[in-house]
Amino acid sequence: MNAPTSEVVDLPSFRAETDALLARFDGAAGPADEDPYQALLRDRLEAPDPTLAGECDPATRPRDLTIDLGDRALEAWVYLPPGDEPRPVLLWLHGGGFIGGDLRDIEYAASGLAVAGDVVVVSLNYRLAPEHPYPAALQDALDTLSWLREHTGEVQGDGRIAIGGQSAGAALAAGACLMARDNGVPLPDRQVLCYPTLDLDQDTESFRLFDGVFLSIVPGWADEQYFPAGELPAAAVPLRAKSLAGLPPALILAAGRDPLRDDARMYADRLAADGVPARIVEYADTMHAFLNFPAVLSAGRHAVSLIGAELRDAFLTRESTRTPTTSAADAVRLIRADRQLLFDALGKVADPREPYVVADGPLGHFCQSLHDLVAHILMWDEITLAVLREAAAGRIHWSVTPQWETVEAGRGLNAGGVDAGRHLPSTLLIERLHSVVDALTAEIERYDEQAWTDPSTGSGFDGSIGALAEYAATPPDGSPYGHVARHLR
Repeated sequence: MNAPTSEVVDLPSFRAETDALLARFDGAAGPADEDPYQALLRDRLEAPDPTLAGECDPATRPRDLTIDLGDRALEAWVYLPPGDEPRPVLLWLHGGGFIGGDLRDIEYAASGLAVAGDVVVVSLNYRLAPEHPYPAALQDALDTLSWLREHTGEVQGDGRIAIGGQSAGAALAAGACLMARDNGVPLPDRQVLCYPTLDLDQDTESFRLFDGVFLSIVPGWADEQYFPAGELPAAAVPLRAKSLAGLPPALILAAGRDPLRDDARMYADRLAADGVPARIVEYADTMHAFLNFPAVLSAGRHAVSLIGAELRDAFLTRESTRTPTTSAADAVRLIRADRQLLFDALGKVADPREPYVVADGPLGHFCQSLHDLVAHILMWDEITLAVLREAAAGRIHWSVTPQWETVEAGRGLNAGGVDAGRHLPSTLLIERLHSVVDALTAEIERYDEQAWTDPSTGSGFDGSIGALAEYAATPPDGSPYGHVARHLR
């Protein structure tokens, strides 16, 4: 049976940060006898606290968008990544148990995904229960997908679309994919489900261990306001769907201290068993809704970077040719400056194998230490140097955006290179990286302007020597950062 790709992100900071936030919430509980609807109305009016929720990424700002669906109009905010060219669109849905939540609550995630993922993010305020019970919110998600396909130019989209969300929003994303499949509506290209609510009345290990840790999933007032009485349709509780075949590839995030953790695991298993590519990443010792609190939970910051990298990989445009935008001297300067960032960071730590945290959170979605990052950069510099030499000699056919570098192959190389590096001394890897950087830049300096820009250089060469060499300086994924800088920024 097929199995999903499964990973665990476990950093020392996660447990202490989660414990501190849970203690803070325990001291701020409302009156036990308060009318639930009145409490809900009060919560809906409460603005997010930036000391918990974080702030909008300064590289983008939301603009208002009205989704006109004929019989109703929905409020949305659009976050555009840097640059003017059309991009894939990500429809993002907030959480809140189908009765609460607002696009204001998730500005850090929505804006961060636009920048990290190089996508247009449309953050939607769908209708909420009890005023609008099931299937109102689900229909809003599905209809907004169709609206975005028809109006993609209005949001600077390029025709490709993904859907995702957090908690109840993730359930709506999964349900919308099921409805689209069953109703013959075009499916999204990707789904991203963060700690999704996929069933009711669960009796799982994670429910028994963690129910009441920030979230309780014991059926109660909120569920009664949203879900219909009687047997529930699969689109409302996707884990009960008879088949998940034909759904879009999925990235699923789970929290280690979440009563819904096992639901995420089971959904990933079922997707894979039904032939759908699925990747599940579990954040150990972290609570439900961690993306809502990135100012105090580094797991939330890490997750935005991870999802962004996944979307970049999934939507990477693969062109057959590319013209270099720098001279050979500029490329050498960029490579050396980028790699020097890593050497400078190494000079400030006692042990490169210790977990390393940058300003925006943990180092990266597969590198947990500077030792890991050295291994990662070294692997790709070795590959680029070897391919550059072979292509220049006319011995191989090369494309700057190679067809063999699928998302799965690239992820396997990344994980494999880092894992192999963990078996080698840091001093050996660092010494080898210095040597390879010197060899790579020396190779680049060989080429005059004609050889640098001529796409016919070398036998069967798709792109110029310059375009290939630039790959070592800045990956061809739209990132403005070098290989090292995008990890350390």
